[in-house]
Amino acid sequence: MHFCKANIALGGDDRNVVIRTEHNPVSWPEIEILRLLHGGQSITEVQPFAKVHQSARAERDRLARMYGDEVCATAWGGRSAPSEMEAPDVHLKPGVEWINPFTEQFEVTGGEESVPFDEDEPKVLIKKRA
Repeated sequence: MHFCKANIALGGDDRNVVIRTEHNPVSWPEIEILRLLHGGQSITEVQPFAKVHQSARAERDRLARMYGDEVCATAWGGRSAPSEMEAPDVHLKPGVEWINPFTEQFEVTGGEESVPFDEDEPKVLIKKRA
């Protein structure tokens, strides 16, 4: 699933914009929820930057806790989960520092997926074990 930066015009008001960055990102499926809540043209400057492993069902449950089950049911129909978890035709840039909403930890993107920072040596990537 992709996480994104985006600008959100609250209630469609372009004078009242919330900017979501690498430090408070939105998921790709969450963009659809935000469009339902604030209007179809209210979400702009959407830029996917990180990819994480998350099932569609788990993401629907997470979004239902945040926005309510009724909004998710409107977006995807009943108890259905989102069908699109990633933005199409996106090439993610490695080396983007961000806060992962799942872990609430600083991570750095590696292109295909993100890894956490080593707590003892900030800005040094933890090597994955095979």
